[in-house]
Amino acid sequence: MRIGSFLKGGLLIVALLTALTACNHAEATLKEAKEEMPFPVIGPDPLAEEWQMGETHVEDALVITTFRHEEDDSRQIELIQDPTIQGLKIEMVRDFLIAEDQTILQDEAERQMIETSRYVGEVTFETRDDNDVQMTFVQKEDVYQSQTDDIPFYQVAGRDVSVHEMIDFVEDLDVLNS
Repeated sequence: MRIGSFLKGGLLIVALLTALTACNHAEATLKEAKEEMPFPVIGPDPLAEEWQMGETHVEDALVITTFRHEEDDSRQIELIQDPTIQGLKIEMVRDFLIAEDQTILQDEAERQMIETSRYVGEVTFETRDDNDVQMTFVQKEDVYQSQTDDIPFYQVAGRDVSVHEMIDFVEDLDVLNS
């Protein structure tokens, strides 16, 4: 009986160490991407305690990091960083930021412009599943300072995540420092 308990305890420790190693590897990969990418790499700072970093994939100028909810693995957020992301028009973002009446897209049930303290972008809701949300966004500072449309775009895609959770996640994103 004691050997069986010992083995179960050992397996639990191995599982915990594997999870910690995977998380540390994902963080290391994200930090390495910061050095290699031709744009500012962002990440959650701090990462909300209900989310855990999953894997990070880096290929050319593309960085994808997956975050999973600690209580339900099916709930996840992907942070996509790619200078070729399309769909967000900088002119529309500028108009939204300078408009006193920020109602651009407010009449459309599936798309909405959102502004946080650091970012501005468009949230898209999946009509077939209320909890699939996507936000394509840019740093507000870049919109104000850039004279061209050569601004880094970012995207978060949430599965089984509320709009409020997604916005809270985006609010915690910041440019990674050395």
